[in-house]
Amino acid sequence: MKGIGEKVLGLFIVQDEEEAEAEPNELPPPSPPAAPRARPVTPKLPLTTAAPNEEKERLTKVIALVESLPAEAPVDVKRQIVAASLEAFGVRIDRVVAAGDATCVALDAQVDEDRKKTEDVLADAEARIAKLRSEIAEIERLMQVQTSAHADLTDRARREKTRVRAALDFFRSPVSGTGVRRVSR
Repeated sequence: MKGIGEKVLGLFIVQDEEEAEAEPNELPPPSPPAAPRARPVTPKLPLTTAAPNEEKERLTKVIALVESLPAEAPVDVKRQIVAASLEAFGVRIDRVVAAGDATCVALDAQVDEDRKKTEDVLADAEARIAKLRSEIAEIERLMQVQTSAHADLTDRARREKTRVRAALDFFRSPVSGTGVRRVSR
């Protein structure tokens, strides 16, 4: 577990920029574990809490420390490492726990607020969909009325044309002995 002490030191002690540049062997900050490919990636929520910024920073550093510990290390060993690190730098565990609890409460409140917004958005969307469905039904009814009216007009026009043609045919047919001529179209 060589190198963990350096990680712990880097988490709780801030070096000046000149000192940091003078030490090229400093380890880069641990990267978060990769998300499994089968699940969608959910962006990390920011640590939102009523705790002072200093407490938030300590909580963030403790989380980073815990996440950087080897996965194969037993939980008791991890707990001892973190507790010893916190104690060495004068960070009280009860304050970290309080900041963590406050963060969880704040995240729950954020989720609850978002749930309410989501319910409102969904209710508005459902109302709009219902209105649009009603409008669609009315438009379909108007289409049916227009189609029926057109069919009726077509039928009446066909019958009227039949009557007109009968009259035209009456004048176009030569009548024997009357001298009526056929009218040209």
